Amino acid sequence: MCLSVPWRVEAVGIGVADVSHGPHRRTVSLLLLLDEPVAVGDYLLVQVGDLAAERLSPAAAEDALSLLAEIDCAAAA
Repeated sequence: MCLSVPWRVEAVGIGVADVSHGPHRRTVSLLLLLDEPVAVGDYLLVQVGDLAAERLSPAAAEDALSLLAEIDCAAAA
């Protein structure tokens, strides 16, 4: 089983995207998403090996990020 958080697309290049999650930044491959357009502002789920596996709707990304924030707050308490 793999757990991933939504990463926000900051820039798109040829076959790659620069993404961020909080203060973290990385460049990921879009090889698995060749048939799906990716644009700045989109959210991606990224697998081990820096492969973007899925593009999320903004609503799905916000739901996931909200849930992760709740888990983080509960763990800190």
